[in-house]
Amino acid sequence: MSAIKIEILPVEKTGLGEGPHWDGCRQELLYVDLTEKTVNRYSPTTEKSYKVKIDSEGLGETYVSHVIPYASNPNKFVIGHGKSLKTLEWDLISLTPTSITTIYDVVDDNLEGRFNDGKCDVQGRLWAGTMPIYSSNMSSEDGTKGSLFKLSKDGLVSKHADKIGVSNGLCWSHDNTKFYFIDSFTRCMYVFDYDVQLGTIDNKRVALDFQKEQINGVPDGMTIDSNGNLWIACFDGYQVIEVDPHTAKVKRSVQLPASKITSVCFGGKNLDILYATSSRFQLSPEELSAQPDAGSLFKITGTGAKGLYAGVGYAGDLQEIC
Repeated sequence: MSAIKIEILPVEKTGLGEGPHWDGCRQELLYVDLTEKTVNRYSPTTEKSYKVKIDSEGLGETYVSHVIPYASNPNKFVIGHGKSLKTLEWDLISLTPTSITTIYDVVDDNLEGRFNDGKCDVQGRLWAGTMPIYSSNMSSEDGTKGSLFKLSKDGLVSKHADKIGVSNGLCWSHDNTKFYFIDSFTRCMYVFDYDVQLGTIDNKRVALDFQKEQINGVPDGMTIDSNGNLWIACFDGYQVIEVDPHTAKVKRSVQLPASKITSVCFGGKNLDILYATSSRFQLSPEELSAQPDAGSLFKITGTGAKGLYAGVGYAGDLQEIC
């Protein structure tokens, strides 16, 4: 195994980078800047980056939380925008979108919050969770206001779990019989039994407890490699950890020069590059001085691990997958 190498990619720093998604068709990385309300794409081939601004004026806390391309159209994406799932049409270059239309609005008087992380299963169904407005002093009641939703290929939305604090990282096992899900409020990763044909989850249990295992940071976004190990971004932990989900043991830690690591995904032609997003949001001037690389997009190579597969696009309106 070669030595691990960490590079800072030549893109604008984000306020709160999130939701990296490797587009295997275009060989590009998609991600969002939550606080700046942008969808971003980066081409490793050209080293050029582009972003589109999502208008949120008059809509309250409408951060842009994730971006998933439609499998059938390279210029269409599903985004989380506040308490809504929306279709973004974008020419991939302009700062303004071609169009934005609403797919689904969460109607819940108890939730003053938004969608957070989202990802598609192998059949192209989008799973995305909600969370209340985050603060460092969230109450136990706040920690039950989030839910987990599924956007089916026919455009219908259904709720599959509730009593969640901060919905975050999600991924599926090799054989698609297990669904892994992070609740950052409880500092736990959970595992559900998964029925890939029906797109349903059942039998929730704790797979990894950060507090019990004394892991530094808060679990945030995650991905899975071809060996079945999970890679978890540790917010306020300066690290990404590799975890064996069967033993709940940390296999290794990759230290990064920023405290707030938010999410990860594998990419590159051979899926052997680990990309990590980070945040500089709400860091004090002293913290920013100590962490000049906060908000950077990191490229991690030499881990010896490869992604299970490229990011899966949403299969709504599916005609052909490249």
